[in-house]
Amino acid sequence: MSIVDRVRSFCELNGLLTGKIGVSVSGGVDSVVLLHVLCELGHRPMVISFDHGLRSGSAGELQFVRELAAWKALEFRGYKLDLEPGPALQQRARDQRRAAYAVSGCDSLALGHHLDDQVETVLDRLLRGSGGAGLGGMSPRRGRLVRPLLEISRAQIVEFARAGDLRWMEDPSNAASHRASLADELDRLEDLRPGARSGLARSARLLAQDEAWLQSEALGHLDAEGLPVGLGEPFADSVE
Repeated sequence: MSIVDRVRSFCELNGLLTGKIGVSVSGGVDSVVLLHVLCELGHRPMVISFDHGLRSGSAGELQFVRELAAWKALEFRGYKLDLEPGPALQQRARDQRRAAYAVSGCDSLALGHHLDDQVETVLDRLLRGSGGAGLGGMSPRRGRLVRPLLEISRAQIVEFARAGDLRWMEDPSNAASHRASLADELDRLEDLRPGARSGLARSARLLAQDEAWLQSEALGHLDAEGLPVGLGEPFADSVE
């Protein structure tokens, strides 16, 4: 089955591509392939891109995405983020991106997270001691944010891009990132146990399903005020 067919089935199963669709495109191979796949599925998404302004070359990446959107005759919105180096940089950048998504008018905003991102997220959370909810990884949909490539590996994404002679831009900071270190560790795990990535991704799906079931069961045991059912009246704060 081709990547396009797999993404179509995944999106239909999880109800991802509904209403007005947007796609966040950085210029990297993941988001560029996502844009092409959405177009092959017959969608005309709004293209949203950001210049984080933290390194040389970022403005060129925004221009690259602008030209890609123009080539496909798609609506484009580009943003220059107001960021300064310092604590919680990634969270501040994420908050500004999500503020832009919120005013885009899109019902479904597609992100380029793929299977390798999912596995790296699960491994990172495991090392930090997360419970079942955290180890369930990233969900296919969270609010308006959707992840159509979540079951496609990065190797498959790159193969699709090369087969289609697609152009993309590499972020040089990725090679020294925390994520790159996790990817190296996953390569070692693959050497020890072939299929480690797919195994971790499968565990994440199962844990996410368990967590969803537990949440639904818990809601059935709460009253209208969110208190446990059947515990009687609460104790008085004072005695007479």
